Amino acid sequence: MTPDTDIEGERVTLTCNTTCSLRNNPTFIWYKNGQPLTSNHTTRDNKLQLNPVSSEDSGNYSCAVRGHESLSSTAVFLHVRYKPKNVSVSISSSGDMGEGDTVILTCSSDANPPVHNYTWYMKTGAESLVRGTGESISFNVTSDTSGLYYCQAQNEVGSQTSTEVAVQGSECFLCFLQKVSKISLLWLLLQFIFTKVKYSMVLCFALIKIYIFGLDHFCCLAHNNVVPVR
Repeated sequence: MTPDTDIEGERVTLTCNTTCSLRNNPTFIWYKNGQPLTSNHTTRDNKLQLNPVSSEDSGNYSCAVRGHESLSSTAVFLHVRYKPKNVSVSISSSGDMGEGDTVILTCSSDANPPVHNYTWYMKTGAESLVRGTGESISFNVTSDTSGLYYCQAQNEVGSQTSTEVAVQGSECFLCFLQKVSKISLLWLLLQFIFTKVKYSMVLCFALIKIYIFGLDHFCCLAHNNVVPVR
């Protein structure tokens, strides 16, 4: 019994051969891992077709002639190879990411044979820049390294990319006041008021936004219904 090919998506034909003299139109029975196969598989004469073959079809196959089930063939292992799938990126960092913090990105996938090459990319507009190779990469969070990252996993069958993950650190601004009672706070950026953080002494912003606007454009406004103070 021999398979024709073993790459996922292609057609595999298993052939059951015997040296015994058989009567007309014998019926062949197929087994996978010792269990009879269901009728979902296509059989013709002494052949079993898996079309298309998938990774779930990997296993030990054997055959026998009906009426002589005790004389089954030696099992043959069907080793289905497939390109990486279920490729994903995980982020490891110590809590919320801030300026200078170290972040570790890890790429994982399901592949047979195993992945032999990982490539990391960061999207910058319509372009993607290579940021490293290997199963994991680490770097410090800055405005230059904040962005969308994804990985590409490759083995000898093919390659697949992951979905994008955002690496975006933040910086917080603190408004210092000598007197807090009966004082209200407003945060401003280019004269626009942040209503969602009204009355808060702390404002946190993504590094990439700080990079765009610049530190000089942030300020807090304190007032006690008498006079505002910046």
